[in-house]
Amino acid sequence: MTETVPVFRPRLMGQLDNLHATLASSWWGTGPKVAAFEAEFAGYLGVEKTRCVMLNSCTAALHLAVKLYPDAERFLVPALTFISTAWAPQYEGKQISFVEVGEDLCIDQDDALSKLRSPKDVVIAVHLGGHVAALDRLQQECRVIEDCAHALGSYDGPDHVGQSAGCFSFQATKGLPIGDGGMLVLDTVSQRGRVEAWAWCGIGQSTWERSSTEYRWAYAIEDVGYKYRANDVSAALALDQWSGVRSAVLERHRIARIYTEELADLPWLELPRPREGTQSNWQEYMVRTVHRDGLQKHLSERGVATTVHYYPINLYPLWKRQELPFTEQVWRGY
Repeated sequence: MTETVPVFRPRLMGQLDNLHATLASSWWGTGPKVAAFEAEFAGYLGVEKTRCVMLNSCTAALHLAVKLYPDAERFLVPALTFISTAWAPQYEGKQISFVEVGEDLCIDQDDALSKLRSPKDVVIAVHLGGHVAALDRLQQECRVIEDCAHALGSYDGPDHVGQSAGCFSFQATKGLPIGDGGMLVLDTVSQRGRVEAWAWCGIGQSTWERSSTEYRWAYAIEDVGYKYRANDVSAALALDQWSGVRSAVLERHRIARIYTEELADLPWLELPRPREGTQSNWQEYMVRTVHRDGLQKHLSERGVATTVHYYPINLYPLWKRQELPFTEQVWRGY
């Protein structure tokens, strides 16, 4: 049967004035719309606007966040996450130690703390499904990068997640869908120059900046670089979509409440339980059951699409096997 209820359907959340103006302009590359969206996003998080750098994916943001810690030899990564979380340190040739998740499916602080070997170790914590990971003890012992791909609109107490070394996604299924895109929230403004150069093939000044005054064709390249920059077309769509972000999060809250109320009496289904004192954006409504595969087949036959998040990274043959009993139990469903 053709699935008639998709897992997610991206939708337009505002007028397309910025997008139309950009498409009609003579500038589609990195320029004023990117800067405007960075400022808008920073205001939403409550950080300085120059600490937000828009990129073309969350994977790019994670990679450049890792590059900001060149003295780190080991990165601790929860195994229950999308593969990009592990690719970021792998790109830099770093050693990766996989970590268990807890009952909330976010990183287990006890397991992570037991695996720390040096104050220079870095933890990449994932707010899986929009549920806020507990990081208080880890942040006292080591440096932490926050994978916020699922977490736009999630709060730990009064604070939005990802205010320092936060990496956000604007991929089509996320809370701000623009096709694809990402945002890196820097620890300090002083990191911006390096990140912008890395994102533009190692070039320290954008074409927009060089063409805004007297055009300079010569530029210095002092470090390796990548093609990670965002463009004004994507940023314009982000600005147009921005007005609907808060209402979209509230709609997810409403749907999650309905699921919780309607499914509460099924003894074979374990429902998600965000940590007390946090506010999930409910990017995903992740249930656990020993009948996972049968339930997925049952729903598919009735036109309801589902997905499974995620195959534990420690089980991929690319990495040396690291035993994580609870994570593997979660994956199996029993």
